[in-house]
Amino acid sequence: MYYNKETIWIESLNRYAKLYVGLPDNYEDSDQVYPVLYMHDGHNLFDPNDSYTGKTWEVLKAYETFHDLPNIIIVGLECANGVERLNEYGPFPFTYDGFEFSKRPGGKADQYLEFLVNELKPMIDKKYRTNRDQENTGIMGSSMGGVVSLYAAVKYPDVFGRIGSVSGAFYVSIEPIINALKEAELSNVVKLYMDTGTDEIGGGNEKDYITSNDDVYNVLKEQLPKERLTYKIIKGGKHSEHDWAKRFPDILRELWK
Repeated sequence: MYYNKETIWIESLNRYAKLYVGLPDNYEDSDQVYPVLYMHDGHNLFDPNDSYTGKTWEVLKAYETFHDLPNIIIVGLECANGVERLNEYGPFPFTYDGFEFSKRPGGKADQYLEFLVNELKPMIDKKYRTNRDQENTGIMGSSMGGVVSLYAAVKYPDVFGRIGSVSGAFYVSIEPIINALKEAELSNVVKLYMDTGTDEIGGGNEKDYITSNDDVYNVLKEQLPKERLTYKIIKGGKHSEHDWAKRFPDILRELWK
């Protein structure tokens, strides 16, 4: 895999963002169409120089190392800065009281996903040879990116068929998220993967991640058959790109079984 990078202006979100598009090695030598996986925090996927921590998901290394990974296009969009990231990735204002914000973040995920679905996806479909149907379109992210990925399945069940929620920070607004999931129509989901580590750091309680992910899973397992839902608790798993990079190949295999 290799990637293209450009900077785009997002009028609806009033910000610039780097856009990364990972392409299969044989992309230029074929006329094949490819499934697409949209990922949040795109600056943390490919280039350590762009990463917030200097660590990435090591997407290129994964494809160099493992030759059984799905032949897909990976689209990564850079997140907004600071609290605005929490606003865009948060479906609902935070209900968790363990943070000190002058105003509770969250609540702009509808606006963010509307851009993803109605502007970014058409742009990618026009520029690249994509398989555009729901079964071949995935969305995935970590932490708040894991939250907004699952919310995308709720809001756009006819667009995203494969959902990856990695270390989802559901605890920040667990009650409204659970309520939204209970009312959701998820029968179109082809595959939903979610996980969390035993050593994730939450907003104050070391079990925030496990407890909230358990709550989400308990709702999802009532709506999806076992073969379409995978939930893993990663022993020793931490909240970092280093850990997500280790899990990344197996997650792709799960999503595109």
